[in-house]
Amino acid sequence: MIRIKDILRKKGVTAEMLALANEAARHKPDDQDPECLTPTTEMWEKATRRGRPLKENRKQDVHIMFDADVLNHLRSTGRGWQTRVNNYIRAAVHKGTL
Repeated sequence: MIRIKDILRKKGVTAEMLALANEAARHKPDDQDPECLTPTTEMWEKATRRGRPLKENRKQDVHIMFDADVLNHLRSTGRGWQTRVNNYIRAAVHKGTL
């Protein structure tokens, strides 16, 4: 039978390291320690989102199937082909032809 202690010993984990890990696992975080603080709802509400702001009219992810020749042609037009397809469809919708 393989014992966990034997595996850890082979990995270079000493008894002292195990004792420290066990002690840390038993330690209850101090509420005053900012490293151990659990965020409250109020804290989440005050937190600001990092990065680019979200658009109001975000695009939605959909699954659409094209014939192979159509897809190859669209991809051959280079980067931004999905945006161009979106613009073509939008123009047809606004014209009323779609």
